[in-house]
Amino acid sequence: MARVTEAGIEIERAPDGITFEPLADHPRLGELVGTNEKFAAHNAAVWEHGLLVVVPKGVELEQPLYVRIANSAEGGALFWRLLVVAEPGARFSLIEEYVSASAELPAYTNAVAELFVGEGAKLEYVSLQNLSGRHGTSRPIMRASSAMRSSTGSPAASARSAARRGSRTTLRARAPRRA
Repeated sequence: MARVTEAGIEIERAPDGITFEPLADHPRLGELVGTNEKFAAHNAAVWEHGLLVVVPKGVELEQPLYVRIANSAEGGALFWRLLVVAEPGARFSLIEEYVSASAELPAYTNAVAELFVGEGAKLEYVSLQNLSGRHGTSRPIMRASSAMRSSTGSPAASARSAARRGSRTTLRARAPRRA
């Protein structure tokens, strides 16, 4: 489990053998999400907190990995990066939850997720948003290197309206972008 706020990132625990650590620099960072789109460029220019997750070859996790991103300062802004590497044959779920400290807290979030899924690997990526009504957010920018299953939604939304919005998405293979 990891918690992210305007003040930084705190890693509480991770399964043995799983890389679950603050993201500073990584050779694959920026490979899938470049800077040619305005929100991605803004994120790339000012992000401060990120998480690197690497699940080794053939490892299967029964419990999901969990990341909580919380806006807690009035007028605060979180520029967040997530880099996930599912090595060949790895199988796991990752839940990323965006929350506001209170229902009336004005804030802003700009997030980028780069998800590398190796051959034969399975990654289920779930992104939940439980943000205040006064919270601005850019469209989450997510790119995967291979087919994977992704779910996004708000706990406050009804199942019927979520289905109408098509909140379940399957990302298809995409060639990595080169700098």
